[in-house]
Formats: sequence, C-alpha cells, structure tokens
Amino acid sequence: MSGTRVRVTLARRSPDFVAADDDGFGRGLVARVLKVVGRGPLPPAVFLFRAEDVQIIYVAPLLAGVKDPHRVLASLAGQPGVEAMAILGRFTQRQKGAGPRKLAGAFVEWTDGRWWASWSPVDDAGRLIPTDEDEVLRAVDHRPRPGGLGGWFTRARFEGIRAEFTPMAEPVVDETVN
Repeated sequence: MSGTRVRVTLARRSPDFVAADDDGFGRGLVARVLKVVGRGPLPPAVFLFRAEDVQIIYVAPLLAGVKDPHRVLASLAGQPGVEAMAILGRFTQRQKGAGPRKLAGAFVEWTDGRWWASWSPVDDAGRLIPTDEDEVLRAVDHRPRPGGLGGWFTRARFEGIRAEFTPMAEPVVDETVN
C-alpha cells in the first residue's frame, strides 16, 4: 500500500460531538450523511475524532484490492490520539438468501469497544426511501455488532499497527465538523 494517494481533510472538532453521548454523536453523523446522500456519489469516508480535530479520510483508494480491509481500517484507528472512529457513506449490504440492499448511514466505534450504527435504505439513484423505521443498533443494547464493522481499536492494539501519512502539501484546517 506504500505510495497510495489518499484525500484527507482536517477539520476542527465541534463541541457537539462528545463521546459521552453516543446517540447524539451518532445521530449527528447520520444527519450529515442524510443531508447530502441524494446529491451524487457519496464514497465511504472514515472520520477519526481527536480531542481538537477530526481527520476525514476517503478510504476507497486505501481499500481497493487489499486482502484484509479490516486491517487497513484498524491501522487508521491505531493512530495516536484517536478517541472515536466512524465510517460514513453509501454502502451495499449483502444478505444471505436475499438481494443486496443499498443503504446510507454511519457506524461509530469508541476506543473502549462501544459502537453505534444507523442505516437508511436508498434507491439506485442514492435518494432516501421513506421508512417508519429508525434503525439504530448499539452495543449498550447488547446487540451483535454488524458483520465486518468495528473491532478496529482492539485489533490495532493487539497487532500494534497504525497508519502513517506523508502530507503532499501543508495541512489546511477545514471548517468545523458539526
């Protein structure tokens, strides 16, 4: 993966995103996704929350063709100072015995293993499909973690891995992430 070019945005962290309020934190992220989901492509992005800032990494180039994408995501979580990691965007969920479902939403994990997830169905054009369901999955409700997501901090600690980025230009801090 050496030499892979990745778009990374650095933004100030809004005080609205505090780790003590899992539901508020998660719903704030989902609101961002749902606000832009019908406007066009919404590739998956990882948000790494630190005390003062948020690093937003557009992960498609990092994950393209790798045998173990979970390890790549764990290496992002293994960076110093990361308090929470979220993956946001439009996704395709593959289900046994059913066709794939197109979804938009977010999955958040904290360093202590807590997680929070919410997904909304979208059509082929990426527009939200109205539903009465407010599907929120949370570790605190003793729900099983969605397959293929999370466990990133544990794996990073266990394997001692962390991603390192070399800036192509001087970092510019973007707007506050609300």
